Formats: sequence, structure tokens, C-alpha cells
Amino acid sequence: MEEKRELTNEEKAVRLAYFLWKSIDHEGMSTSRRMGIWDEFQQKLIYAAMQQTPEAMIEVFAKKFSIMSYKHSAIRAFMTPKAIDQIRRNPRKIVLMLRETIEEEKADYKAKGEE
Repeated sequence: MEEKRELTNEEKAVRLAYFLWKSIDHEGMSTSRRMGIWDEFQQKLIYAAMQQTPEAMIEVFAKKFSIMSYKHSAIRAFMTPKAIDQIRRNPRKIVLMLRETIEEEKADYKAKGEE
């Protein structure tokens, strides 16, 4: 039986960013806004990560993207000060890792649709 390893703080930061990303209403956005969404996401993530607590961070992020409620309760598991510190220290890397995750997810979805 395979043992589950503990996630690194960097991986927790990516998961936190993933759940924040998934809570954004992308369908309600204009096409022009979607074109620059990654830059906007990164800037708002950086701003939100400057808050004193993880709870304050997600509140600020929610206001910036008009998120009424988060869609995934699992977000709480990744709301750690160390994960947020990773976002503060390496925001571009965290967003790049998130983009890779999202692109892999899209490719998997597309491949399943072709079967």
C-alpha cells in the first residue's frame, strides 16, 4: 500500500491558488477580460496575500473577484500561514505552477471527450 506523503508548503500554496481560481466566475467575464485573466489573477493574489491572516487573505481575494462564496470546502486545509508565505515570496512561480495544473486538467478533460 502506498503511503501518502505530506504536501510541501509550495504545493499547498498551489492548491490554495487552485481553489481560489476555481471559485472565480469565468463564464460571466467578457472575452477581453479573459485574455488578461492570468495577470489579473496574479496581481490580486499578491495583494490578497499581503493580509495578516489566511482568513483575511481569502476575504480580500473574494472582494477583488466578487466571489460570493467559495465552492470548495477543501480550501481550508491549504489556508496556512506557510502556504501564504510561499505566495508572498514566489507569486509568479505559484501562478505558473497553477497554470500547468489547469492546462493538464483541460488536456485530460479533452482526452476523455475524444474517447
